[in-house]
Amino acid sequence: MSIIAVDLSDGKKKGIVLRKKNHLYEVVDYNINKKGRFYISIFFQDFITATTVLPPAKDKKTIELLIRNKLSGQLEKGTSYSLVYKERGRLGEKQIEYIVYALPERVFYEVLEKLDISDDSYIETFSISQLSLAGISRKISENETIFMVYADREKFIVTVSKGSDILYTRSTKIPEYADNEEQLVNFYYENLNLTYIYAVQNRSINIDSIALSGNISRYEQFVNLAYNFSNKPVYTVLPQYFIKDVNIDQFNEMVIPIGNILIGKEYDFSPQEIKEKRIFNRLTEILISILIFVFLIITGLNFSLLFNLKEKYTDVKLQYENLIRKLEKDIASKNLSKNEILYLSKYAGLLDPEKKIINILSEITNLLFLIKNENLNITNIDNKTEINIKAVQTFKSIGEIENFKRKYYEYLSKLKKFKVIDKTVFDLNNMKASINLEIIRENVR
Repeated sequence: MSIIAVDLSDGKKKGIVLRKKNHLYEVVDYNINKKGRFYISIFFQDFITATTVLPPAKDKKTIELLIRNKLSGQLEKGTSYSLVYKERGRLGEKQIEYIVYALPERVFYEVLEKLDISDDSYIETFSISQLSLAGISRKISENETIFMVYADREKFIVTVSKGSDILYTRSTKIPEYADNEEQLVNFYYENLNLTYIYAVQNRSINIDSIALSGNISRYEQFVNLAYNFSNKPVYTVLPQYFIKDVNIDQFNEMVIPIGNILIGKEYDFSPQEIKEKRIFNRLTEILISILIFVFLIITGLNFSLLFNLKEKYTDVKLQYENLIRKLEKDIASKNLSKNEILYLSKYAGLLDPEKKIINILSEITNLLFLIKNENLNITNIDNKTEINIKAVQTFKSIGEIENFKRKYYEYLSKLKKFKVIDKTVFDLNNMKASINLEIIRENVR
């Protein structure tokens, strides 16, 4: 599947379709309106960055809960945030310092809408432009502290990083008055000067080199100013370390999208439910591949017989249909978890393209991921499928329960093909919800 890398800034987008060949990438297309694995960033200046000290914790959920409590004064009430955090070091046996970045979850969904992406399972990573630059630096050197400077027609960014650790980042928009080379060079130099001094003096960062990318590398005068000021090696990032058969101007246009691919999962701001769905989909794909391979062996299909597939088609189709009927019978008589439902629905979908009973479960996936520890019962009577969901959901705050209600009714409103009987009760006094939901699909066959 194609690799599609995109960066958004003020409603504008830069994108490229790539494929990996050995250790480099090569251009497939510049039209991003295709199916593929998306690596996306957005130039968003209002993200929250902070350092915090926490006691040791064994699991991520506990760490995130502690971080959210620590940052409660900075996080906007009623807004859901995606967190990215990294351990910076231990201050003692019972104290760990973290660098934390927080981004409103709504930004993720706004970007999907702008890019007209309807299936979020194709999103590999979602980050911000400032952090994506560290992917370029890490490719250059894992061991050096690189002061990466980037500029295009809209923005100026400095990101200081060492390997996968981002030490400092600062960004600003290019002002309207800077519309010629002299004004641009002065603006670039002023911002480099201030940022470099702050990073070295206030943050005690020992910088090894300055790397230039984007439009900024075109100006020889700026390169000389940067070297004379810093007395550090100053160089232009070259495409041959990243991508094949493009010139320096083409590469400079696509620096941040390429950084999106290289930055990795540790700076992914996708909402937690999207991450969980992504992991499950990957596992499902692997399981399906294994099962199909085993199924082919069981039915007598091996590589030497694949050339005579037409002769086997009738027998294989019959066995597929028998398996589908068995799955339908099993699912109608058992209580299944949401993971089992998703697995079976995808498996059945591969075996038979028709709309079978089991496939309708995939249509309520979002609802099942939202409801925790549910009791699920499925029956098939009189040519209709009834799905009963019961659960008790507890919450820690009014904001949390209201956020749950919003998503819950949003998902229910999308079940146009079903009859929905909702007897759910929200108890604000005791901060809980008693889920009692009946979903009916008639004329399935």
